[in-house]
Amino acid sequence: MLTLWLHGDPTADGAGGDPAPTDLLVPLAPAPPGIAAHRPHRVTELLPVLTHRATPTPLLGSPA
Repeated sequence: MLTLWLHGDPTADGAGGDPAPTDLLVPLAPAPPGIAAHRPHRVTELLPVLTHRATPTPLLGSPA
């Protein structure tokens, strides 16, 4: 998924670093199902959704 990162600190180096909780992420189309494209999301609301999607679900009968 491509995302536009709107960083709240204009003096920060955009080439590195991590998103701040107050930064905005705007997913670009096509976004994954359940994530609205072209709608700004706070980092604190979008990253947990992406992390949950990226975590593999264990198969039935496999060790935990």
